[in-house]
Amino acid sequence: MKGKKIQVYPYSFFYLKIFALAALFLFSGCLQDVPHSNPLDPKNNNGTFTLSGKVFTYYHPRTPISSVQLLLVPGSHISRTSDDGSFVIKNVKKGQYVLKYGAEGYQRDSFAVNISSNIIFDLHLNGLPYFINNSVITHHVARWFPLEDIYYLDLLTRVNDLDGPGDIKNVFYTLPDMTLSDTLNPGLQTGVFSETLFEKDLSVTSVQELMGRPFYFRVEDEPGAAVVSQPIYLTRIIEKSASVVSPSELQTVQSDSIDFRWQLNTLPYSYTLRIDIFAINAGIPVAVESISDIPAERQDWSYSSSLTAGDYFWTVTIVDRYGNSSRSKEGVFNVP
Repeated sequence: MKGKKIQVYPYSFFYLKIFALAALFLFSGCLQDVPHSNPLDPKNNNGTFTLSGKVFTYYHPRTPISSVQLLLVPGSHISRTSDDGSFVIKNVKKGQYVLKYGAEGYQRDSFAVNISSNIIFDLHLNGLPYFINNSVITHHVARWFPLEDIYYLDLLTRVNDLDGPGDIKNVFYTLPDMTLSDTLNPGLQTGVFSETLFEKDLSVTSVQELMGRPFYFRVEDEPGAAVVSQPIYLTRIIEKSASVVSPSELQTVQSDSIDFRWQLNTLPYSYTLRIDIFAINAGIPVAVESISDIPAERQDWSYSSSLTAGDYFWTVTIVDRYGNSSRSKEGVFNVP
């Protein structure tokens, strides 16, 4: 028995393929329109978005900063960076926000952000400058000529920056009560700034006018962050000075053994003494020797050295625990 013959039309498979592709297109379109309301659906975000990223230091090589607090306002979205500097802020609705962020030792920052999708970005914080120590020290210098004694101040600050000392731009001193402010000079040592101010520089007739008045230091870094120190006050102005006894009045001494003698009534606070020796070269004093930490009760000091022939002068200086000082008038001597 012969089987039934099936007639195949030449274009059947072609039209079948077209129909299948059209059905697949329509079906996929319907799938895109399906709402992701199932809480187990990974595409269900309930109309909210996520902000994430990392916070790094300001300069290269950028390193991550931990414990940075981030606040997205309005609202109460708060996050904190982990050890690798990363953060995540979830469940943020579409809209305009301001992201505020900062950490201890860094300048706080903020910026506006328009949220309409998930966002990933990197942030950077500028490390703040800081003070290591500050001082305002008074000095009193007695002299034979002119008869008036000299009083002056030494301002000294040591600063650094979380991004390194090279990020420090300027250091200022300010005396608000006197409406005085100016820059300090950088020293040879990194991070050290100083200035010497005489009474005429301070527009006062006597440094005693400065007692009880606050000094401030202000340090700025290259990006523009500024930090102001706590107020600093003069601790003491030493009015008294020692009187040199010998050698003096161009007395001739032997260079290998010089007995320095002076007079000084005991002062009611802790202090030490210092002897300074200067050579006089063509009328210009040149420092030769400095002997520090001489006990306060001493009134003489034996000095053994080999000074070359010439004229010299010496002084004895009172130095208190804060560095304030008062220098005696000169005693002049000669080494043959």
